[in-house]
Amino acid sequence: MNLVKKTLLNNNGAFLNKCCIKTAFAGKYKEKPEDTKFSALYFNDMHGKKATAKLAGLASGVDSFMKQNNDGFVICTGDTLIGRESELGPKNKLLINFLNYLSEISNKHSRHENPLICALGNHELDSGEVGLVKILVRANFKVVATNLHLDDDSPIKACMDKTIFQSIVAEKNGHYYGFIGALPTDLRQRVSGGIDYLDKMNIGSFDKKSLPLRRKYAKLLAEGCDIDYIHKQQQKLNEKVFKDTVKQLQNEVNRLTTEDGVNKIILVSHLGFNKDIEAAKNTTGIDVIIGGHSHTLIDGVAKGVNLVVNKE
Repeated sequence: MNLVKKTLLNNNGAFLNKCCIKTAFAGKYKEKPEDTKFSALYFNDMHGKKATAKLAGLASGVDSFMKQNNDGFVICTGDTLIGRESELGPKNKLLINFLNYLSEISNKHSRHENPLICALGNHELDSGEVGLVKILVRANFKVVATNLHLDDDSPIKACMDKTIFQSIVAEKNGHYYGFIGALPTDLRQRVSGGIDYLDKMNIGSFDKKSLPLRRKYAKLLAEGCDIDYIHKQQQKLNEKVFKDTVKQLQNEVNRLTTEDGVNKIILVSHLGFNKDIEAAKNTTGIDVIIGGHSHTLIDGVAKGVNLVVNKE
């Protein structure tokens, strides 16, 4: 059983340190019968910025953090890149190399392989599925994308179980951590290609089914129909897609806990803070959510704000 009944969320790119998580499970991964200290250094929503001083500061911070925390993980929650492939030039290539360098630092200070763990944000997909694959073939980090579902002929299939995973189990000091990940459920509205972009992939199992309705709403808006009405209908549709993603996340948590015996689960999210809160309240088994997308600044831990009770 998972003895932690609350989920801790953070979203502003900082240190998350010394969260005690109880261990009381035996399965595929044999746990030590003692409490766990989990530490993470995380960052998010760089949006293609390549300021040399900031990158150097982050690299130095990662190196220092990993030296001081033998239980530490380095996590990126998406939107490091930005722009269509024609606009990328050397900028995003530099940032991919930078993520690889942070992954190298993380591995250097780990007894086992523990590279940088990333979520996919909307801007990672600005260049479409083919563009994402061109980026990820150069990646030495791991991506968790639990709510990503692909058609058989999607080019992203080439990256599955090589760079992109439904979940990852990582070991630190004899303890095992399950990482799951979430792409934003408003992805189609936030990538530069628009509603019909990314036609070989699905967010959850419901997203592509919603495309006819999304096209209808876009047409009605173009014809000058009641904007408030259309927005309300779009919001209802977005909520259905989000609920489907929550179901996908819960299914993977259940698999990790029942099949693998992993009872420490971290969600690496690009859903946005309000959706992270709803995901925490409507699932069980997720201990920590580290998020991005909404650029929400959170300072400290506050009950009811970023420490919430889950369904248990």
